[in-house]
This record gives sequence, structure tokens and C-alpha cells, in this order.
Amino acid sequence: MYQDYFAGSDLLVWPLVGLMFFVLSFLGVLWYVLVGLGDERKRDHIAALPLEREKGGSGE
Repeated sequence: MYQDYFAGSDLLVWPLVGLMFFVLSFLGVLWYVLVGLGDERKRDHIAALPLEREKGGSGE
């Protein structure tokens, strides 16, 4: 029943485009985490970001 309804639809490509976009984004983030953060100094810098104090400006 649904096969006949979807057989002539041109909109079936959009879910595939969305899926491919998600998969490529996920693989890109995974690549960055596994390869891009291989340097220990970079990991330490990113890990300390929430703990750093602001330099200048009004505040404490």
C-alpha cells in the first residue's frame, strides 16, 4: 500500500540527504576527538577552559 504511494514521490531524497549530513557531521566530530585532540597540551587547554578567569573587564 505505502509502496505505491511513495513510488512516484520526489521528496524521498530529503531524508537521505539529512541522514548523510548527520553521518558526515558525526564522523567529523569523531575524527576531531580521536585525531585532533591527540596533543596533550590541547586537551589540557580545553579541559581548563571553564576554570579560567576573565582577564580585564569589570568583575572580580
